[in-house]
Amino acid sequence: MKLFDTRPGYFQTLFAAAALVCIVAVSINLYKLTSSPTDENIFVDPPSFLIVSRSTDRISDVKTGDIILEVENLPTQNTRDSLLKITILKPATNTRATFTVSKDAFADLKIRSIPPYVLVVGVVDGGASDRAGMKVGDLILSINGQTFWSAVQADSILRSGTTGKSFVYNILRENTELDLHIVLASVGIPLFVLGFTITSLLFLGLAILLATKRPNLNGSRLLSLACLMAFLAPLAFPYNQSPNSSLFLILVFLSGGAYALAVAFFAHSLLYFPARRTEMLTHGWIRPVIYLLGLLPVAGGIARRGSGFGLGLLLQIILTTVLFLFFRKYQQREQRLLLRPFKFAISITVALILIVGRFYPQSATFATFLSTSIPLSLFYCIARYRLFDLNLRVRKNVQFSFASTVWTVALVTLFIWLLFLLPRQSLQLPNIHLTGASIEVLPTALQPREQTIAEKTFLMIAGIALALLFLRVGKAGYNFLAGKFHRGGYDYRRAAHRMAEVLASTLTMEGLARGIAEKLSEMMSLKRVGVMFFRNQETCCCDMAHGFDGTEWKKFCFSQRNTIAEWLKPFAKEFAVDSLPAEIRPVFQSQEIQIVVPIHSKDKLIGALLIGEKRSETAFHQEDYEFLSSTAKQASVAVENSFLYEELAGQERMKHELGIARQIQLSSLPQTTPDIAGLEIAGMSVPAFEVGGDYFDYLNGELDKFTVIVGDVSGKGTSAALYMSKVQGILHSLHSFGLTPRELFIRTNTVLRNDLSQKAFVTAFGAAFNVKANTIKLARAGHLPLLHYESSTKNIRKLLPKGLGMGMSPEKTFAENLEEQTISYATGDVFVFVTDGITEGRTLDNEEFGDARLVTLFNESVQASASEIRDKILAAVKEFAGEAQQHDDQTVVVVKAV
Repeated sequence: MKLFDTRPGYFQTLFAAAALVCIVAVSINLYKLTSSPTDENIFVDPPSFLIVSRSTDRISDVKTGDIILEVENLPTQNTRDSLLKITILKPATNTRATFTVSKDAFADLKIRSIPPYVLVVGVVDGGASDRAGMKVGDLILSINGQTFWSAVQADSILRSGTTGKSFVYNILRENTELDLHIVLASVGIPLFVLGFTITSLLFLGLAILLATKRPNLNGSRLLSLACLMAFLAPLAFPYNQSPNSSLFLILVFLSGGAYALAVAFFAHSLLYFPARRTEMLTHGWIRPVIYLLGLLPVAGGIARRGSGFGLGLLLQIILTTVLFLFFRKYQQREQRLLLRPFKFAISITVALILIVGRFYPQSATFATFLSTSIPLSLFYCIARYRLFDLNLRVRKNVQFSFASTVWTVALVTLFIWLLFLLPRQSLQLPNIHLTGASIEVLPTALQPREQTIAEKTFLMIAGIALALLFLRVGKAGYNFLAGKFHRGGYDYRRAAHRMAEVLASTLTMEGLARGIAEKLSEMMSLKRVGVMFFRNQETCCCDMAHGFDGTEWKKFCFSQRNTIAEWLKPFAKEFAVDSLPAEIRPVFQSQEIQIVVPIHSKDKLIGALLIGEKRSETAFHQEDYEFLSSTAKQASVAVENSFLYEELAGQERMKHELGIARQIQLSSLPQTTPDIAGLEIAGMSVPAFEVGGDYFDYLNGELDKFTVIVGDVSGKGTSAALYMSKVQGILHSLHSFGLTPRELFIRTNTVLRNDLSQKAFVTAFGAAFNVKANTIKLARAGHLPLLHYESSTKNIRKLLPKGLGMGMSPEKTFAENLEEQTISYATGDVFVFVTDGITEGRTLDNEEFGDARLVTLFNESVQASASEIRDKILAAVKEFAGEAQQHDDQTVVVVKAV
């Protein structure tokens, strides 16, 4: 066996040789059988050798010629009135009957023993035996003077004759012997042999499949040998040989040995199939025992000259079953379930054959057709659970063709049989006479000629009605099968209307893709449908599938997300996957995609439909391609709308999110003004967009100290706002250490140096007020100058300490260039902090507000309060810009000494 594992070709060669020998032997035997003559009747082995030769009136139900099957004493209190229970067989009807009679009445019956015979249980109407006068229930005692001991021997005697030759049958009918001269007829093949032949051919096909596909597996090799022996066993039996010939005994032993080997090989295969039985393989004695049990049928056949094979085979099967039942507890339940259909088929088939053979012997030949369920169920188990890693799935179009053909043949056969049956019926037609002018109902019977015409007319009408009925039944059956195999067509107009409803009612790309996939799968009965949409003819932005394995589909989409559009651009309309280049074709075929339908809009590729196989597994027709093309055209508009909807939804979402961000940013700015004795404070920031990069804050660490910070992050919008939040957090954290504006900016620059991008920077102006000393410490990190109105001189001066923007320079360079000034202030002095959004405010003509206008406006407003000065500056800039859109953030902080 190990040799075959590494060199399976050796096993295939040996199997081919063995199969060839078996096929030749079977073919020769079947040819002799099918070319031999027949008497066109059915007979079975004798149920008993006792018959009633004379009946008695005391037992009216028992007639002469009845066969006594069983006599049993019944216990009674009075021995003189003891009763008997007798069971008889009435040959003419082949029925059993049981009666209770007294011994005295039974003694009146005349019973005799007869020599071996066969019981006729069926006679073909119009056949050779029927023409000679043979009837059901006749007992055949000899054929041409030759006696026999079984139905098999009797069959072999008549088959040794010649077609057209007269044979003398000595029969016993109601205890009277008769001689019938039967001219033998030619025969094709007996029905019971036909049943065995079909079963054997199925076993042979399964054996060849296993031997050719999986010769490297122990279980497959052994099972193929078991199937080969199952093919040989019934067909090697000498149905057409004389029981006294040497060839008869040779073929009997060959057939019996094949049965024994089939059971042994199958039992051995169960050690590896459907799963390896390690608990049994570890016991070295099991395999020899399996094959030793196979000697039981051979021993029985030798002991009883061939007739003991059946008993020995039954004993072999029982003992082998007991052996496996002993180890059954070690087998997993899932493994046992894999062969449940096969076990069920064997049990039911054997049980039905035994029951039919015992109680309905006239139907025993038809019972042989039940044996076809055994190889079919074994094939089903292998195919259903892919045992031996075999994929034996039969395509549904083939299944449908087979099922519809069987249905049609069955209906036609039944129809023809009924047509032949109709003329044989006795027709009791009313006495209706048709004339050229009227319909007459006659009181007397019609003339023979008129009766014949009436009967023919009735049969013609009945035939037409029967044909119409069968056409209707046939169509109903065909439609049922078509539904089971998904062969039903669909209304393209209705399908297009339903698809239009889906496309019109869905706006989102996900919903649109899902709706298209589900509707196409439903209406066209497809196994799988994939939908992809492409943004800018490049990237797959949406993929949805129906019928695909989720993991595999996602993997496929991810791997082809940025390349699939390039492969599909050259195709203007639907195409088969086989048209794709060789390097990409296997990727689509691995997903069982057959057709790709590009979706174009204004000559741009915006999507694709990936179509799998139909559930019926039939080819796509022109109508299918037209419907898919129509769907793609309808979808193009819906996809474009989905892109627009997505864009608008994204804008609305962004606008909503920016609105929230604006609220968050504004809430991060000072919401209340600090109450500092001697100072009046007012500040406001107006972003140019939803969020901005300007920043101001009040850092109030002590009651008599107060720090104002005004800053501006380079850039505008979201990025500037994010940086501003970072700067605000840093300044808040560092101010807790009690730092001066210069120290605060130096440390902030160190942190920002590592966090800001190379193109970003932050400008800021810091002023720390000491209310007790009336002094201010100033530091400027590249920001606009501070405007200071001196009440003592009535002048406005610009305070511009030296400094660089934060985040651009190394710590040392930044610190060396950062100057800190200390100035004094008096009551009435005013300080104005602004960002460049104030001075750079523009009109539609691109004219800037400028520093001069700011200084003039400031000089005119110094007598106002801090909040009034702030509002006047913001209002003046807005009025100056007019209808021009604000292009930069605007921040103003005013501090007035009072």
